[in-house]
Amino acid sequence: MIHYYAGAESNHYCRVVISCGVKGLASYYIIKNAKHPIILEERSSGRLPGLFMDSGAFTFARKRIDNDPDFYDSQEFHDYLDSYIAYVNENKNVLDIVANMDVIGNPKLTWRNQKILEKNGIKALPVVHNGSSMKWIEKYIDKGYEYMAFGGLVGRSQLDSSLDWLKRAFNQIMDKDGMPRIKVHGFGVSSPVIMTSFPWYSVDSTSWCQQGGNGGIYVPRRRGGKYVYDVSPFTIAVSTREGNSFQNHYYGLSKGSKKVVHEWFEYLGPKMIKDESDETLLELLHGNYKWRARVNIMYFEELCKAVPKWPYKWKPISPRSFGLLS
Repeated sequence: MIHYYAGAESNHYCRVVISCGVKGLASYYIIKNAKHPIILEERSSGRLPGLFMDSGAFTFARKRIDNDPDFYDSQEFHDYLDSYIAYVNENKNVLDIVANMDVIGNPKLTWRNQKILEKNGIKALPVVHNGSSMKWIEKYIDKGYEYMAFGGLVGRSQLDSSLDWLKRAFNQIMDKDGMPRIKVHGFGVSSPVIMTSFPWYSVDSTSWCQQGGNGGIYVPRRRGGKYVYDVSPFTIAVSTREGNSFQNHYYGLSKGSKKVVHEWFEYLGPKMIKDESDETLLELLHGNYKWRARVNIMYFEELCKAVPKWPYKWKPISPRSFGLLS
């Protein structure tokens, strides 16, 4: 499974992504309004190993829909769509994946926008949203698409209704032997349970930088003395600044729980620090959000390694939970 690290349009986080040798995702909505973003240059140079361009349609439209029910036929929307098309065509040589200008809750408009992009020379990744009829998934497959995205999952991936839809959606793409007929990308999928319970080809999320910016890091749980990634990790606050929103602050943990955290640091240490610093990893994490983001990237990279290589036969997995010392 490939993890694209969303938020990489920020120059600070773009450098973090590059330092970890992983792939980034950028939102066109943010890029078009940013001053001197470095991400295209970094991808062109090869320092950034991969770049997924999201249309930013949801961010662009979410504050306007209530005021204008016909927004998706408005001049404002079509101006944005035209600017996205122009941007992609100008930079397509450095864009590995380009997402459709999707419309959550409206598969017909999403299909319309897909065809507009294609007529303008863009091989866009089609998107089907949580709650959509299975006929839309089958339509894209019948039309020959080999890679699609499931969207509308941000903030919802733990809800029973979303889990039910995902089960039906993945059942739809499986052949008679239980193997996926197409590749699937998960927009905004950050839940380890969801990531490991379905045969994603790729996913993206911003949780790696959001948690790091809020002072937190991910620490995987263990089973039989080994790290496991099919359950949600602990989020441990390590920042020394006041106002952390996490209940589990490192300095409030028991001696045994601190030992688990330190063992994770020891596991990451050679991969993270090398010869760059004489400081311990904990000292680096205290006051530096970039280091916390790097640790969170390494967590997700270890999770991706724990998932079978795509394609693989899908066997539904029931969510489980464990204690820190399990």
